[in-house]
Amino acid sequence: MRRKAIKAIQRLEREEESDNHSSARCGSGVTVFATKVAGELCFAMKSTSPSADGAAVGAAAAAAANATGSGEGEAASSLVQVADAAGRCGELRVPKVALMFLTRGAMPHESLWKVWLGAADGVLPRAAAAAAACGNREPSCTAAARSALLQGGDGARLRLRQHLFSLYIHPGPDDSGYGPTSLFHGRVVPNRVQVRWGEHSMVEAMRALLRAALDDPANQRFQLLCEHTLPLQPPLLVYAQLMSEPRSRVNACAAPGNRDQAPNNTMDRWTPAMLPAVTEALWRKSPQWVVLNRKHAELAAADTAINAVIRDHCTVGYDDLLGRERDCYSDEHFVPVLLAAHGLDNETTCAGNTMSVLWSSTAGKHNGKHPRSYGPRAVTIPVFQYLRQGLGESRAECTSAQASARARDVFLHADELPALRCPAEGGGAWDPERQAGCPLFARKFEAEAAAPAYRLLTSCDAALGIAPAPSCQMATS
Repeated sequence: MRRKAIKAIQRLEREEESDNHSSARCGSGVTVFATKVAGELCFAMKSTSPSADGAAVGAAAAAAANATGSGEGEAASSLVQVADAAGRCGELRVPKVALMFLTRGAMPHESLWKVWLGAADGVLPRAAAAAAACGNREPSCTAAARSALLQGGDGARLRLRQHLFSLYIHPGPDDSGYGPTSLFHGRVVPNRVQVRWGEHSMVEAMRALLRAALDDPANQRFQLLCEHTLPLQPPLLVYAQLMSEPRSRVNACAAPGNRDQAPNNTMDRWTPAMLPAVTEALWRKSPQWVVLNRKHAELAAADTAINAVIRDHCTVGYDDLLGRERDCYSDEHFVPVLLAAHGLDNETTCAGNTMSVLWSSTAGKHNGKHPRSYGPRAVTIPVFQYLRQGLGESRAECTSAQASARARDVFLHADELPALRCPAEGGGAWDPERQAGCPLFARKFEAEAAAPAYRLLTSCDAALGIAPAPSCQMATS
């Protein structure tokens, strides 16, 4: 499989030119899975059966959005939250993963994301479902909890329920937003900035996303994505992986012993102008597309001191103090330096490995300041297998169908609640250690790759299991 994938990549390298048109950057221990106490708001997903061209979401989604009294035209920069019908008494206490999209506006892969998220609609971790339906509460509270999980009774309304993920998006400040049929309607964050590749605006956009996502106390993990990102694993496995790892997936660990923090890879970007706040010992570099736990997200959103130093001195140009040119990109340094400055680098995984990115060709030639982009011809099973193995590291566990099946075992669908016996068995423990270092997402997939990616990843015959269409899921249930 690895040889086939490498051959596919090599063929693409000969056929395709490297991407050079990006104006905004889209690149640049383990615990047993369990639920945690979070908040009482559940975001109602604006999705129904998607089409390949991403046109239709459905009248039910528009009605849910309009019921909040916030049309995109009048509140394009405000978030719409839909309260859980169970209210405070019946809160589900399910921690969520905030998917935060930093984009230039258009979302070419929206159709695929609809199907991917749809596979998690109405799904809950077994422990949370048992606590909600069978907890030691007043009878009215238990009834309210069941009502929240089974709201509406019909499949169309139930598909609007999303308990595992929440969405946030940061387009440009002048972007008109997303219409009522869009997955991202009502999910545009306020206080947006104009983002330019290589500038500190990348950090400020991330901080705007974090502040918006932190308003929902249910959000416990914060994953940064972009418009050219595609998932490499099904949603339940992604959720289980991220919630099982208490550390942030950031490379904030100090050298020596950390190849990615070697002095020749990072110290040429540091300048004495950063003293005294950022010393050489605190200097770190990590991929921008991090996953933060809530503690670290709150720190990144609130910080002023480290942010000011990185903003003012992590720049591109001639450095008078060093007497040479210096290239420094804020988005690769702010988070890891911040965590190191607060003595929290030991609370990270020492790798920003949720995103699979190819910075060089298979011959070892570096592609420059932007990672490789994937066009329509790259949308093949061998290429996706290659990407989710960690760029050909031959880690079989990263493509294991058994791992996906084990992840599914720790969840149940709301339809199963009426048959849940009280007291319910907690059940569903899953140790994700074998897959802890596997990539969960990949970039950069061009807009032209959207249609073939949708066809491949939603196919019942693709053998990938990333985003199977509802008809596939019904056939295997």
